[in-house]
Amino acid sequence: MNSLSPTVLARLQRAGWTPERQADPTPILAALRARGFAIPANAAGFFASFAGLELAIPAPTSQRPDRESLLLIDPLQAATACSPDDMRDWAGRFDDPLLPLALWNDDPSVGCLGASGALYVVYDGEVACLGGGAQGVERLVLGLPAVEVR
Repeated sequence: MNSLSPTVLARLQRAGWTPERQADPTPILAALRARGFAIPANAAGFFASFAGLELAIPAPTSQRPDRESLLLIDPLQAATACSPDDMRDWAGRFDDPLLPLALWNDDPSVGCLGASGALYVVYDGEVACLGGGAQGVERLVLGLPAVEVR
């Protein structure tokens, strides 16, 4: 994630993230697998870097861009807002298997990690692709509009 902007790096670092962060994703992956979620190969690395962070960011569906929401990068909590069937349905729109990733404390959106590495936000029946890698993280942390919505 060397290509993240200084603003995003600062927000992530305030939340406890470092480039070397390696939280153990094993309990998260085991719990998601037990609930019936398919686990893409990239999930362990992404969760090791980002799971457990809480960031104040613009809410994804807010009509007021000045309003902030708390983004909880907590795959187990996000899994309470959706089912494995929801993930399969949403994944079909971009042909990218999805896994629950995050929730906002005051917004019904669900953040998802795609097997491709892309990040998604699901809200009001829409699946919004934020992009992959650093682009997806930038858009998620800054609350920027999606690259594509289906």
